[in-house]
Amino acid sequence: MALASSCTSETVIIVNATEESKSDAGGSTDGTSETDGNRAGDAGDDANLNGPSDIDADTGLDADTGAEFDADVPTDAETELDASVPLDAEVGASVCGDSVCDPVAGETCSVCPIDCGSCQPCDFAPLCADSLLVPIEFTPLPEFNNNGQTNYGSGVGMGVPPEETTCSAPRLKIQLSRVVAHKDGLSFGGSGGFKVFCVVEANDGKDMELILTEQMDLEGDGKSFEIKPTSGIFWGQGTSTVKQSQFNLTLNYNCYRDKDGDVWADVLKGISDAAGAGAGIPGNPYGWAFGLGSVAAAAAEAAIQKAGLTNVLSVEQRIAKESLLLLTEGRTWSVRQKGKFDSGLGSEKSDVELVIRAWGCSTPRPLPPQ
Repeated sequence: MALASSCTSETVIIVNATEESKSDAGGSTDGTSETDGNRAGDAGDDANLNGPSDIDADTGLDADTGAEFDADVPTDAETELDASVPLDAEVGASVCGDSVCDPVAGETCSVCPIDCGSCQPCDFAPLCADSLLVPIEFTPLPEFNNNGQTNYGSGVGMGVPPEETTCSAPRLKIQLSRVVAHKDGLSFGGSGGFKVFCVVEANDGKDMELILTEQMDLEGDGKSFEIKPTSGIFWGQGTSTVKQSQFNLTLNYNCYRDKDGDVWADVLKGISDAAGAGAGIPGNPYGWAFGLGSVAAAAAEAAIQKAGLTNVLSVEQRIAKESLLLLTEGRTWSVRQKGKFDSGLGSEKSDVELVIRAWGCSTPRPLPPQ
């Protein structure tokens, strides 16, 4: 027991020395200084952190408490913090893999399926892939035909809005695929032939895309001009991209008869100069994408007005956003103004018809956990 007595004696001497110094300084003289008490408590805390220091060599018991000391149990000072358990300051911070799906922290089925579960499949549209191919077949959508109207709406009440499905906002491509001439079985006559080009715009209230078709030679009734997807797509341009579409779309179709074929180049230059190089579409020298306030479309109109070309088709179509998912499945419709212009053969009237195609895809929409 000599070890315990020695330790206790040394402790008393230290405390008394402290009390005497405080007494000389005008502090408490009753040997129970509040400061000393706190320090004694701190010493006790230190003793707890460092483990029991007074162990009887014969019994192995704590000299102060009489408790048995187990060397296999780590003391507080020897206990390491578990890095996987957040400190108080980090409580509430979500981490993917903590078995709690927290949408507020950005966790969804698509970015953290281990917490939020797998996303429900999108059943209303083809799934997006790295490359999007043109469908082999397109289903006619007669509700989207203009039926002679020059300003009309379509798609209202058709389809299901994405927010009511397991699909995200659709990603679309819309293309002018073919231009057809109509003249009641007669051939188009007149010097210089029947040359036509079209300007087609699309905008969703935020972005605009525009194409200028090549010159098309339409000499006979029923003659059609096929337009390649690379140059005919006016919404979602680009060979490997699709356009996310979540707002109402406005499409403007305008076609002009360029009898001598010398105005088209001026229109092309006017659009290119106004749009700037940054708006051009790689792989399509006749396509542009820009903000809604661009003056490119106005530049095209100015060049056309200056040349005094005959407008052979002018139609505006508005597509309701709830029908956009429907278009991902491969749909087609037509825009036509019958008898729009005089072909030069007596009193017979002629017109052109535009054939439009749309296709696209979607991805599963991340839903909050149930």
